[in-house]
Amino acid sequence: MLNIVMLVALVIFLLAIGPFLVIWAVLEWKAVLVNGADPWTFNLWCATVLLGAFLRANVTVKRKD
Repeated sequence: MLNIVMLVALVIFLLAIGPFLVIWAVLEWKAVLVNGADPWTFNLWCATVLLGAFLRANVTVKRKD
């Protein structure tokens, strides 16, 4: 029972904090692309991983035979 409650709490937490993390990641990339900040930082690496997970496409193509 406790595991289910913790899982639900984790999902709610990720849904609440997720948009803020994506905004932070986009702003990190903006600092590099627009302002010319140092592109080799741990923050940028974390932002890249986060955006990659957020923007990952799950595409299914059904063929008509």
